[in-house]
Amino acid sequence: MEIDVLKRIACGCFLVALLLVPGPSWSQEQDPASVVEILARVRDDLIQLRLEQALASLDGLFERSDLTRQERADAWVLRSRAHVAFGDLDAAMEDYREILNLRPGFRQESSLVTPEAEKRFNKLRAEMISTLRLDIQPADAVLIIDGEKILPSASGTVAVLAGSRRIRLEKRGFDALDEELDLPAGVEFGFQRQLFPNARDVVIRSWVPGVQVLVDGGEAGETARAGNSSEGYGDSQGGVLVIQDMSLGEHQFEFRMDCYLTQSLKRMVTVDIMEPTPLLLPRLEMERLHVPLVAKADFPQAEIFVDGDKVGDLQSELLFLCPGERDVEFRAGGRTVYGSRVNARDGEPVEIAATARPTVILAGADSWPAALEQAALRYSRAEMESTPLDRGVNDPERWDPDDFPADVDLVFAVLEKDDLGVGRMIMYSPILDSFQEMTPERVDALSALRPVWMVPAPGVKLVDAPGGGGILVAAVRPGGPAGRAGLSPGARLLDLDGQAPAAVVDYEAALAGTAPGESRTLRFRTGDGEDDVLEVVVPSGDSPLVAGSAMRGQALPLMAAWARVDMAAYPDRSVSAQANLALALAEAGNFKAAVEAWKRVRWTDRPGIGEGTRAYYLGRVLDRLGREDEAVRAFRRAASTHATVFTDDGPGVAPAARDHLADLGVSSADLHE
Repeated sequence: MEIDVLKRIACGCFLVALLLVPGPSWSQEQDPASVVEILARVRDDLIQLRLEQALASLDGLFERSDLTRQERADAWVLRSRAHVAFGDLDAAMEDYREILNLRPGFRQESSLVTPEAEKRFNKLRAEMISTLRLDIQPADAVLIIDGEKILPSASGTVAVLAGSRRIRLEKRGFDALDEELDLPAGVEFGFQRQLFPNARDVVIRSWVPGVQVLVDGGEAGETARAGNSSEGYGDSQGGVLVIQDMSLGEHQFEFRMDCYLTQSLKRMVTVDIMEPTPLLLPRLEMERLHVPLVAKADFPQAEIFVDGDKVGDLQSELLFLCPGERDVEFRAGGRTVYGSRVNARDGEPVEIAATARPTVILAGADSWPAALEQAALRYSRAEMESTPLDRGVNDPERWDPDDFPADVDLVFAVLEKDDLGVGRMIMYSPILDSFQEMTPERVDALSALRPVWMVPAPGVKLVDAPGGGGILVAAVRPGGPAGRAGLSPGARLLDLDGQAPAAVVDYEAALAGTAPGESRTLRFRTGDGEDDVLEVVVPSGDSPLVAGSAMRGQALPLMAAWARVDMAAYPDRSVSAQANLALALAEAGNFKAAVEAWKRVRWTDRPGIGEGTRAYYLGRVLDRLGREDEAVRAFRRAASTHATVFTDDGPGVAPAARDHLADLGVSSADLHE
């Protein structure tokens, strides 16, 4: 009796020591919290020798259907230790049998069980377990026994339940092996097998990364910069692509890359069973394709971009394109001043003669309507992923300039469409943040106009002679072309470029029709003699043109668009274009922006269009904003100059400036203080 008690106490001590060792991990995939909680409680019960309570908890756990194989094996291990603590070795043997069925590699630690329990366990293990000693090629093949993946021990052995077992070996790129073995218990069984490859990794290297690879007509990937990876197949400068498990046999390879000649290669893929290393194809040397680009422009400076990448500038001697459709942009002054899509063909130079033009986008339609197609050809067309219309903002009054890219000058929008697909059309200006209703006819007519900011100004004031006696010179502007030629008041106009106008109105119309870059020649009779004829040559663009109220008859969005692009592209007309943009902003009601625009205008204090002109228009905008003190200073400045409006030959600004000052409470006497 006393001996039995001592044995039970000793077993209890063994159990306590055993349970102080960290328990095994188990799966937490199916209701993990409750399973972990129960097993932890059982361990605590065993430590406290609450053996009956521990066994009861385990019995309840075994009834659950959500236990994983690992969790069930852990539960049987705890049950066996409880039975050993009770001294019930027969029950422990049944537990061991369940453990070995679930975990054939399980072994008892001698220090944690009684000698008798260890002896019985070892005897049962010898009756149930067989050992496989593996010699498998390739060594990293996956071993599957009865559907379960098995990880061999470090010594290359695997404990397996004796009896008929289904063995499977598999590895990517090899034929799988399936066998059924009858394994005797208590025996170490040698298992030597060789898998045969059915595929091979193929390594493709290129001197430049980004080569697209096709195999037998299907996409296989593209070479990428290798760095220190890719198993040493590439280098930091080139690219590499590893195609895994390519089937054995003949394959057709094709190598493509934008701007490079497509190459092809036919190669037989074989493998050495004894050394199945990857197949390295010869390193690709892609042949670059070049299409010459001849780029010219009527503006002096521009950087040239192709598909968003800079390729040179207007001074570059050699420019090239890649074959195919390409977007070519000329950028000056920080923006696109010309854009076009070209179709570059190998061996055919692409010639572009660029003239700066606004950039437009289309909203509310997938393609340009036929009614707008001709007009759109006069602009650089851009695209954007999402316009306000795409986001459901159909009212242009709710649009914001920030809704559009910075380089966009105009937006042609097709709003509500009728049953025939024709909708309301508008022209929106992100520059002015305003829009105008348009018809296709009006868009086409206005788009044909190319505003000019510099015009010829002879420097004379002409009047109709009494009684229809021709056109007489009433005044000559000092420093103008006529003044420099020596013309005096009283001379009679003979002709303008060989055509004799009947009246001043005809002369003005003819002069207004001067094309950009065109000079004009006037002949005057200065006396009664045959030789008393004076010729005055008026250079092209001699005078800035400030459109003034004449702009109201035009489309403000178009005027602003042309002004902004000309400011960036043409230095010789940029100041005049800036002045006209300021006028357009004021006309659209954007007075604050107009003030800032006028402050950026830089003219000298000269007769004609000059500093006085800028001061006069600035004063008008400041007055509209209620900034009277600033407006007075600007009008005072204008009133003290010989500046004009419209052109160098236009009316002087001083009288108009004095009128504004009077309206602001500044008397004539105050002007001389």
